Amino acid sequence: MPKFTHSGEERQPLEQFELLKPGKYFFKVLDAEEGLVSGNGKTAGSEVLKVRIGINGKDKKLIAAWWEQLIFFPSIKWKLEDFSACVGLTPVSGVEAGQEIELTDNNTIGCIGIAQVEVNTYVKGGEEKRNNRVANWLPPEGEYPPDLELRKAVLAKKVKQDPFGSQQQQENPFAAPPKTDLPSEEELLDGIGGQPF
Repeated sequence: MPKFTHSGEERQPLEQFELLKPGKYFFKVLDAEEGLVSGNGKTAGSEVLKVRIGINGKDKKLIAAWWEQLIFFPSIKWKLEDFSACVGLTPVSGVEAGQEIELTDNNTIGCIGIAQVEVNTYVKGGEEKRNNRVANWLPPEGEYPPDLELRKAVLAKKVKQDPFGSQQQQENPFAAPPKTDLPSEEELLDGIGGQPF
């Protein structure tokens, strides 16, 4: 008979999260697991990367977290492309057709981005329930990365950001920055919920 040694510690209550209103939110990939799709649907047996995303509240405490599935199946490949661009693993444009992109638990944990979140209604055990899920993984807007610190650096013109996400320090930090129409930090964050990580 299997046995285990009890820790003697009191069990902590499960995390209770709030249901977020639909909208754009900063997120961070807190955990990821590779596996296969179970069941007998058309994607059964396909590889899947499950990512647990978290969203911070105003006090920088986690207010919501849930698992999303990224299924490696030809007809929904666009979701993989959107996710990888959203978190900066691939550029938003300019990827050659046929180029292989690796999405693993190791290279996605800790990634950040912005997602369009929706409220999902479903029935379980005859009872109607609601939860959040990602409607769309949003690409970084323009040349601005999803990471707030990088956005601030771009705004402060300390870092030049190219469309592929690489950062280059300016040679002369005292040189006048090139004239551009950079939006303010408030404009960059306008309409995005949660707090940057």
